[in-house]
Amino acid sequence: MALTTRAERQAIRDAFPLYREIIDAPRFSWGIPAYRTACQNLGIDPDDGRPEYRREDVALVEALENWIIDPVRPFSADQINVGQVLEFIRIDRQPSPMLHDQVRRQLPLYRRINLPFLTEIERRVAA
Repeated sequence: MALTTRAERQAIRDAFPLYREIIDAPRFSWGIPAYRTACQNLGIDPDDGRPEYRREDVALVEALENWIIDPVRPFSADQINVGQVLEFIRIDRQPSPMLHDQVRRQLPLYRRINLPFLTEIERRVAA
């Protein structure tokens, strides 16, 4: 079955039972049991490509990830913009100047949506 934009979601679910668990997850997170179990069943390392953060950023990262995947919040561009903060604070790769500028320009949005750890995010953008 070709996986194209025309592929039927139900047909994919029926054809790939192990993948079904991932498709049915309300939002993606590296830690959701369905994702981790499906990867292990498929022989895929569930942490391959997983972003790395400073140990002291655990609470910040968890708060931002939870904000993004909150099932009460309808998906919108806000989640993508908050995801840029996570990209910005990664330690496994250097953020580009363009990413730094994008996060800086989104500060008014982060204030409007009352993003957790906003003071820390503003401090890092100013550094």
